[in-house]
Amino acid sequence: MKYNCQILNETKAVVQIVPETDIEKLLLNQMDKDNPDQYTLGYHYGKALELKNRYAVLLAIDNFQTFPTKAIISYDVAKGI
Repeated sequence: MKYNCQILNETKAVVQIVPETDIEKLLLNQMDKDNPDQYTLGYHYGKALELKNRYAVLLAIDNFQTFPTKAIISYDVAKGI
């Protein structure tokens, strides 16, 4: 998968998941909008965010702009001890 991540502010971002293979497309097309696989989606949205800032942690997928490939997410940046 490829990922696009646009930071909106200190706690929100827009993330887009771009499938590259037929298997990835099939995985996303099998998602049920009423009962999405939160583990799979959380993994991919978190990965996109991590590529933008390795200290950022996905808190929630707030709402989908285009299900399941584009959403506004909430995140936090881990602070050092």
